[in-house]
Amino acid sequence: MSTASPLAPAAPAPAPAAKVRARDLPAGLKTYLARYWVGKLDMRPFAFYRMAVGIFLFYDLCDFFPGMRTFFSDEGVLPRTPFLGQWARQWRFSLLDSFGPPALTYVFWFFSAACVLAMAVGYRTRLASFLSFLCLASFQERLPPLFDGSDTVIRMCLFWHMFCPTGNAWSVDALLAERRGQPLPKIVGALPFRILQLQVAWIYLCTFAHKIQGNTWRNGDAVHYTVHLNHVFSRPWAATTIADIAPLMALATWGTLVFEAGFLFLVYLPSPSAKLFKWVKAFAILSIVSMHVGIMFTINVGNFSYLMPLTLTMFWEPEWIDWLVNKIVSKLGPSRMERIRELALKFPEFRVVEAPAGGWFSARTKERFTNWGGVALVLWFIACTWYATPPYIRTWTGQQLTVVSRALGQGGVNPMPHWIETPVQALDVWSSWDMFSPEPLRTDYHLTAPGELEDGTPVNLFGSDAGEQRGFWFTRWFKYFENVTGGDKLLPLEWGRYMCRERNFNLGPGEKRLYTFTLYKENQIIPPIGQPWPPVTKDQVWVHRCFDKPSENKVSPANPLPGPIATPAPLPPRQNQPALAP
Repeated sequence: MSTASPLAPAAPAPAPAAKVRARDLPAGLKTYLARYWVGKLDMRPFAFYRMAVGIFLFYDLCDFFPGMRTFFSDEGVLPRTPFLGQWARQWRFSLLDSFGPPALTYVFWFFSAACVLAMAVGYRTRLASFLSFLCLASFQERLPPLFDGSDTVIRMCLFWHMFCPTGNAWSVDALLAERRGQPLPKIVGALPFRILQLQVAWIYLCTFAHKIQGNTWRNGDAVHYTVHLNHVFSRPWAATTIADIAPLMALATWGTLVFEAGFLFLVYLPSPSAKLFKWVKAFAILSIVSMHVGIMFTINVGNFSYLMPLTLTMFWEPEWIDWLVNKIVSKLGPSRMERIRELALKFPEFRVVEAPAGGWFSARTKERFTNWGGVALVLWFIACTWYATPPYIRTWTGQQLTVVSRALGQGGVNPMPHWIETPVQALDVWSSWDMFSPEPLRTDYHLTAPGELEDGTPVNLFGSDAGEQRGFWFTRWFKYFENVTGGDKLLPLEWGRYMCRERNFNLGPGEKRLYTFTLYKENQIIPPIGQPWPPVTKDQVWVHRCFDKPSENKVSPANPLPGPIATPAPLPPRQNQPALAP
């Protein structure tokens, strides 16, 4: 019985054609760049990335499951009618817009989970990748206040992943092709894979460009303020032990800037030595991973710090991936691997349409299609990247182009033309990487929601007088309440209506209805290191009355329910997207 991984190729794949050595550069740097970006590469690191990110995405979907009714149905915190009428962007799409009843939202969840698992195991990989992107974008556009930066990362990576044949190795597709006697190539065109890599590297450089504007990032205090956000992000131990150690906070702040600014350049640094190139790349990857480990144990910013190290596996060298896969295979043992292989071969294989003897298209037509497709992919990536570029860079660029344009007798130049902005938003490939920038949040806050039952009994909607409590693990409610208290009136109104329905429509024997409650936000301004702490202030975010008592005036201004709903001020297309966490 074979002890090799059933999902691995039978023989080691040949070295990638784009290997860079001094003798391979007869035409200098230009030839290197051409071969590296549009030549060939070994796609096995991307196959491992597909499995790792697919498993992570399935875990993320499982986190959605208990809240499908609460977050995505018409019985939840933001039904479709007020959302589409008053909050949703104009140019967007979401399949969940057609799924209002709770039962249908669960049907959509199971469909999404099946697509994500198919992508993870590499079954009909291209189709599964496309459907996974479609489903994830539908979740995010149905309730944007629920999502953070990690969700934007996975959505953008899924989009570029659709153009990469990551199912050619370590997949069900590869096993089925081998059984047909038509093994899939492991050495493939590099361009779509390089764009996928560049998307991840661009996130770090763009984040640096946002942060470098802030005074607290330049003077070394930004991490101090972030770690002191006890009730918003910080782990309790970090705020009490390291947040006021000035040298450590400065080192963490400037180290973050250095790692984020240097990553893209280090992983793509041209080098005449293949060995030096690998060492520099390993240093860049380990630096970023160490940064995310530090974030993971000091602040709770959702899934960002768990996801990003997984995306970095696409930058690994093939031999590094081989070493890791062999370790996993040896731990599982030959019998388990054989069972996995047998299970994979039971997947139904769709009939392959045989091409005519001369092929469907001529060799020249195929070459033209490939070349023009590559050009279109690069141009679309540039458009998406320009959309995510910090506004001050876009504005400056627009000003310089306007000077040139007017010198040529033309009009001004819009740095974000509609022909870029509209399709980027419509296809749901918008992004913004302004994590904790240009300045981090400098006010910690804590939520309480005292209320009153119809018989006058006091209650608290968060379960105790202590108010909202946050544990070690991230939950979607953290991000949602961050947006509920952000100033928009529609979100607290619909949340209040949801709480009234949940408490008053499911009463047990002898239980009293919830009459009214108030959402308070207790604010604590964080002082610089060594400065005294100012007193806590308390702001009233929202007052909600579930029903009117017979003796009360039903048109009272204090009762938002019977009267007309005030339409919130319209938000620009980029402002009602989910805030991003690092």
